[in-house]
Amino acid sequence: MTLSRLSAGLAMAAALAVAVAVVPATAPAEETGPEASASPEALLVRATRATRGRDMKQALDDLDRALTLRPGWLPARRELAIAVLRSGDFERALELFGALAGESVANGIASGALSAADVPASVDAEALFGIAIARHYLGETREAERLYRTYADLVGPTSDDAARAYYRLAELFRSTDAVWGSAGAEEAKALAIDPRIASVALFPAYPELEEIPELAPYLKVISASPAHEAGPDAYDSLPVLLSWSPTASDPSAAGGDSSWVASPFPVEILVDPEGRPAEIGPATPSDPLPGFDAATDVVLTWRFEPAVAAGRDTSAWILFEIDVLHPAPTDAAAPDTTEPATGTGRAGDGGRAR
Repeated sequence: MTLSRLSAGLAMAAALAVAVAVVPATAPAEETGPEASASPEALLVRATRATRGRDMKQALDDLDRALTLRPGWLPARRELAIAVLRSGDFERALELFGALAGESVANGIASGALSAADVPASVDAEALFGIAIARHYLGETREAERLYRTYADLVGPTSDDAARAYYRLAELFRSTDAVWGSAGAEEAKALAIDPRIASVALFPAYPELEEIPELAPYLKVISASPAHEAGPDAYDSLPVLLSWSPTASDPSAAGGDSSWVASPFPVEILVDPEGRPAEIGPATPSDPLPGFDAATDVVLTWRFEPAVAAGRDTSAWILFEIDVLHPAPTDAAAPDTTEPATGTGRAGDGGRAR
């Protein structure tokens, strides 16, 4: 890329008033302590929250680490491409989104060789939108326009997603000398679909974390245990789950008895300043389920980012719900349809003599 092209791209980004700050793509520093045990799933969840909060450096570091631990993981790749785009590194964003959408397809659309009808159904449309934005900021006006229009056709020309593309097109035409396009016409189309489009985040859609099963433990809300004396303002932050293993993933493992089932059970966990579970106990007065001890042995292998109070790592009791194995309950109300030998019982009363 030439210096003049880079300057033009950065000037266009400024003209479009996009609130981004260029963050250099550096290798994340090697972590020590609790951070060293962070799973790729925990890193993705934390990076997503950092991205929403515009902490791009934290997001990029966490996503690079997540992909080092779990190479090729699609949700992390999508999140990384969006974070890089929002950070202002348009060349790298183009590369990342191109890998998601397929560079040959993206280049075919950008050149005018392919239309929406030619795009395979398997192509990631949101990645094409990311490519359009990156090319837009790099000053590739005609190529970006084709990508925006193809994206709108793929998602449905009257959909809310298409409105984002029309609004981007209005920005594109307004900031360049593209005399073949009308900024006013594109903005009118966007506003007709979504009158609030100006306040919408005009970036590719983030992965839906709630739809990724392995992230479920890391998305649970962690609260302080009310059974202990710490008040609601005692901590700057509560522990955050960094690594997790299922406590009841295989019911047949309970003595080889497949009639056992797993049920959620609330527990209190004391997380020490090193992020390790130090104590675990039932959160309610009820007796623990039979598989409670085995489940807590697994919880002891979990790791947390410790609580912080007055700027320092500290211990904290938290509430968490774990799965515990126990024998499947019998249905005492199920009718006994067996004919009693003596005739003194009747079907439907459990065979009890009257």
